[in-house]
Amino acid sequence: VGWEKCVYTADYMASFVKEHLGPVLREEHPRVKIIGFDHNKDHVLTYARGLYADPAAAHYFDGIGMHWYGGLNTDNLDGTHALAPDKFLLATEACNCPGVIYEAEAAAEWWQRAEHLGMDILQDLLHWSVGWIDWNLILDTTGGPNHLGNRCDANLIADPHEKKKTGDSVVVQASYHYMGHFSRYLPRGSVRIGVNDTVEQEKPPGKDDLKNSQPMVFTPCEGSPLQSFSLDSGGMLTVAGTHFCLDISAYGKGPRVDVYSCAHSPNQQWERRDAPSCPAGGQGTPACSLLISPSTDKCLTRVTTSGAAIGLDAGSKYTVAQAL
Repeated sequence: VGWEKCVYTADYMASFVKEHLGPVLREEHPRVKIIGFDHNKDHVLTYARGLYADPAAAHYFDGIGMHWYGGLNTDNLDGTHALAPDKFLLATEACNCPGVIYEAEAAAEWWQRAEHLGMDILQDLLHWSVGWIDWNLILDTTGGPNHLGNRCDANLIADPHEKKKTGDSVVVQASYHYMGHFSRYLPRGSVRIGVNDTVEQEKPPGKDDLKNSQPMVFTPCEGSPLQSFSLDSGGMLTVAGTHFCLDISAYGKGPRVDVYSCAHSPNQQWERRDAPSCPAGGQGTPACSLLISPSTDKCLTRVTTSGAAIGLDAGSKYTVAQAL
């Protein structure tokens, strides 16, 4: 037995609500809200277009529910609101998985999970969501029970036998306090007020800001010293004026390309070659040049990809360097 579900397309859900669910609920339970979609934010705009395409069906939908899985996707939320400003958006599910993280075992990840929830709440509220609902208030020490073994974290962990040696039968996770800041200080009916931003613009990064394992991200040329590179006789592609080189991550497996302290290792060596498609007379020019890793025969390539590829939010997009 898998997840309890109905395999609805947007058109079928709209038809079902228009012809059956909507008329019955309006007549017998007029205060009950009908929430469409109720799935991940990366598909919410596409699905909302299907639900709202027929005005007779759209009439019965009070709003759209969405889950946090798949990234922030704030553009999708803005677009969904623009389709029907009179309909609400409601964040209906979020949960950190897999398993339960305890402060004593992995404090950094313990805090990070709470910060991810806090960021999602902030961005949802900034992009038209009228509320935010966590999936689980309390779970057991394994992140269950769950009939499919999908163990996850929660704001509170029930530990009646104190197996985790916390000194209490209820473990309070960091996310509980993050949720508390919102639920305590944003009562029903709260509105966002206008503010003036007096924060000074951040100075552009310099060579002192470089550190090992920073991903190579493409940005518009602005004359920054960090946008100048040199290829030395040993094949090291170095950030000008620094001791950092372009490095294929995972000891050459890639595909991610980072900056790393120059070590003259095979995963940091590059050579310039002419592109096979280079026209006659173009050999040796920048337009015909490829940077190849001799040890892997992979090419330094510009790729637009999800932020997850460089350790950032999965719902964002970045243009990065990869060895392909």
